[in-house]
Amino acid sequence: MNYLDSNLIIYAILDDTETGEWSRNILECVQNAEIPGCTSFLTFDEVYYKVKKVKGYTEKIELCAPLISS
Repeated sequence: MNYLDSNLIIYAILDDTETGEWSRNILECVQNAEIPGCTSFLTFDEVYYKVKKVKGYTEKIELCAPLISS
């Protein structure tokens, strides 16, 4: 089992560089059950805070919503 740190998810949401693409690929592999992964409620809190700080309240809701429903 691999722990998915908040930084991985933050990069996947906010970063348009190669690092962001790599992060999105890792999350896609976890979603497709190619790689086992887990995270914690604290991770969600950290991601939510960072996206709010960078993108603002409205966009934060839209960008973080998939984390809740997955």
